[in-house]
Amino acid sequence: MKKRSILAITLILCLMDTAAVFSQAANPRNTATLGGGRVTVEYGSPSSRGRDVLALIVPGSYWRMGADDNTTLDTQTDLRFGDETVPAGSYVLLAHFLEGENWELIISKGVQAGFRPKDTVAIVPYTLEKGHLPVERMKIELKEEMGKFTLILSWGEYTLSAEFSDAS
Repeated sequence: MKKRSILAITLILCLMDTAAVFSQAANPRNTATLGGGRVTVEYGSPSSRGRDVLALIVPGSYWRMGADDNTTLDTQTDLRFGDETVPAGSYVLLAHFLEGENWELIISKGVQAGFRPKDTVAIVPYTLEKGHLPVERMKIELKEEMGKFTLILSWGEYTLSAEFSDAS
């Protein structure tokens, strides 16, 4: 009886540890530090499973840029995306597929039905690039190069990117 209890407890602990690993992999967080503070993006990371991921998104629709929950942006400093200023705070990120290769990054305070933005703070052109090495699990990165930052979403053979900087 004692051996079964020990075995059961060991099995439960192993399963909990495995679930934690999968949870971390499925809901990654990416952080960058700018002059005024930290910027963090958290998102669900779906798999492409060999599908053409852009074929899954209908022109005119909004996409929450991930799976399970909204993709969030938390910033301790004001950010500048092109001509748009995003004050320090917490936001939801959405991608708006217009048509063809035209995309927008939507930064809002919330989401309505159909993943439509609620209380939009900024609308930023999102640059689409095709033909990259396939990325199975979607990822969002905050990259810095020579003092300029880029928010990059990679999935399948595509990337969407938008440059930003510290606006404080």
